[in-house]
Amino acid sequence: MATQNQNAGGELLAGVFFLAIGLWIVSAIVDAVTPYFLWIGFAGLGLAGWRLAVAASPGRAVPAAGQVADIIVPGSGKAPGAPKPLDETIAELNAMTGLGSVKAELRKLVDVVKAQQVRTRAGHTAAPMSCHMVFAGPPGTGKTTVARLVGEVFAGLGVLRSGHLVEIDRAGLVGQYVGHTAEKTKGVINKALDGVLFIDEAYTLAKGGNDFGQEAIDTLLKAMEDNRDRLVVIVAGYTEQMRNFIASNPGLQSRFTRTIDFPNYSGDELSEIFLGLTRKEKYALDDGAADAGRAWCLRMAARAGADFGNGRAVRTAWERVKEAAAARVAARPGAADHEYSVITARDIEAAERGA
Repeated sequence: MATQNQNAGGELLAGVFFLAIGLWIVSAIVDAVTPYFLWIGFAGLGLAGWRLAVAASPGRAVPAAGQVADIIVPGSGKAPGAPKPLDETIAELNAMTGLGSVKAELRKLVDVVKAQQVRTRAGHTAAPMSCHMVFAGPPGTGKTTVARLVGEVFAGLGVLRSGHLVEIDRAGLVGQYVGHTAEKTKGVINKALDGVLFIDEAYTLAKGGNDFGQEAIDTLLKAMEDNRDRLVVIVAGYTEQMRNFIASNPGLQSRFTRTIDFPNYSGDELSEIFLGLTRKEKYALDDGAADAGRAWCLRMAARAGADFGNGRAVRTAWERVKEAAAARVAARPGAADHEYSVITARDIEAAERGA
């Protein structure tokens, strides 16, 4: 409040100064009227009036030099980057296909954070809480999406100021010469402060030997300690590789105490993802197409190996189905426009044969 009053006082003085200049220039017009001085005089008077009006407005401060005022997005009611309401983020998480165990783990984490906040407000001393996590599982299971939602959850809880997500991999952290890796890693960490740093395939940092990956790990561990209230780090990758990665370094073991497993999607869950893609792009399925899509998804799940792409595999399949449908309709002269938005069982069968 004192700063606001000081700013207001300074603005009043500035307004008086500009007003005096404007009046002086206008008075000079009496002796020599020139359009140039006339416009400067009017500009000075206008600027003076604006500064006086702003300075006199209650609760309104003019940004000092080097500062930027808050910008409000029209119609949003909040500044850009303002945390999304917690219930909206939780609803988005719950709407994701499958991931029952993941959702349960995150609900437990939210409950623990809320309980600690209540105890802190009651005057109890709370031990520092580690929010860093390991996301372990095959590709295409929603790890990046969940990491983004984790940031939004922590922002909604007030644990992080912005909750934004910075996604990176080994190439974005490891340099080519001594000292370069620490510089690159610090730069990434600075971008992630007040949010979530998501490191995909983090186990590739621990190759051993003279590799610079260890320098990235050491820099990361120090930053996690120095910025424990401003940074959440999530490392992700295949289950076995991540287990070995965490076990390879006592510092990693002490900081990453929470592991969330992302299992393969079931055949029915893959089918739900497939149908969701058709709805999102406003395609209609004719009789038998939904069953054909589900059958293909069940076969994908049954054949799933260690490198199965899960959601990515379904999205690839969907692209091939659209290609088959487009080829079918294009081969029919005089086809109506709406036919390009219809998927048949034969389209799905043709796409599967070509997969």
